[in-house]
Amino acid sequence: MLVESPKLEKDAAKQEWVCISSDKYVKKEQVELLSQHDWLKIGFKKVDGSGSDGYLDPDAPPTFFTDLVKSFDADGNGELSSEEIQAALQNSGNADQLHKLIVKHPSEWYEKSSASSYQWLDKLMTKIGLPDFDLLVDHEKQRIDKLEWMKSAAKLKLEQEVWHFYPLTFVPQKGNQCLCGRDIELKHLEIAIEGKASVESLFSRSAYTGVAGVSTDVFLKELNAAMNFFGVSTCLDKIHFLAQCLVETDFFRTTEEYKNKNGSTPSKWDDYGGGSFYHGRGLIQITHKKNYEKYLSSINQLPIDNDKVDMLASKIHHAVYSAVWYWVSGSAWGDIRGFTKNNDFLKVTIAVNGGFNHVKERNESLLRLSRSINCSNVDFSKLKFSKFEFSQSALKDSKWYDSNKDGSMVRKAKKDLESVNE
Repeated sequence: MLVESPKLEKDAAKQEWVCISSDKYVKKEQVELLSQHDWLKIGFKKVDGSGSDGYLDPDAPPTFFTDLVKSFDADGNGELSSEEIQAALQNSGNADQLHKLIVKHPSEWYEKSSASSYQWLDKLMTKIGLPDFDLLVDHEKQRIDKLEWMKSAAKLKLEQEVWHFYPLTFVPQKGNQCLCGRDIELKHLEIAIEGKASVESLFSRSAYTGVAGVSTDVFLKELNAAMNFFGVSTCLDKIHFLAQCLVETDFFRTTEEYKNKNGSTPSKWDDYGGGSFYHGRGLIQITHKKNYEKYLSSINQLPIDNDKVDMLASKIHHAVYSAVWYWVSGSAWGDIRGFTKNNDFLKVTIAVNGGFNHVKERNESLLRLSRSINCSNVDFSKLKFSKFEFSQSALKDSKWYDSNKDGSMVRKAKKDLESVNE
């Protein structure tokens, strides 16, 4: 397990501990501290391709490439489809492994196309025997000749076989990045909140000391761990999730539904299944006794009691974990990931909220977040993140919409969506 820049702490007995994850520590002497130059210990892998002619023979491919195909080949048919390659590279672990390869092979800058190492081009041209292919080979030879410089620079005494690596691996990533398979970072919280609250005082209105003012580091570790555990991994999933949670938590200021200003219990809480005690808690305000029981059952915490219900507001782990659980398994509408895949904001909203309360704020939050990332797997320029219409949502095919399409809830939602600030 690699941890970048881990926090070091001392206890009362002067024992040094290294924080490896949220609330998890190991003794310093049990940890190997690495330098950024310890390449082979931080994920880089050397592949010696000495003697290669640069031609990948499909009839006798090197072991490295056969192993690579097997790892990407989801259906096991021995061939890679574009969908399989895309799915494999959505996994940041796969992409990271490829980016961290250090491979030794002859440089294409070393010698001209007349050299013996390029004889395979003439053999391939003879084998194919097509005039158009002959032209393609001639063009390739011209390209090779223009690139050559190493052998001509004889005084430098350069070898033909050199080690190659992916240079962008060493460049700090700036600007908008893809979130598919990657962790949500502090900058995404800052963009999401947009000055409405402070990342320095998360959940400041919580009545629970264990939650009020929780550090962004702890919060993000819990959030990313929960998302990894439940498989909430795509850019669309993550920005939709954050946009909904922002409104549910009053921009990360509370983990519990607010009482009236005078401290009394809102009358609407009496409508929750099981009574007012089962009001909203967590990043997604879970309500109704049956939903609390479902969550507690998923973590083997039944039978239900008041303290266990309160965990969703009083413990940051459960506030986060319950919300991601709900996203995947808790909504009466089913797995919300199926709706985010189609960027179906309206169906996501009703699956979370049961209606369209604060739909304008939810949409504006989603719009901000959509501009904060650069997804590698979905072209966001072809999607719209505002002015959503019921006619374009799968919600229009539901029994709920048939019963409510002419009602005040839908009319108000349409009006609110038209007023979204772009």
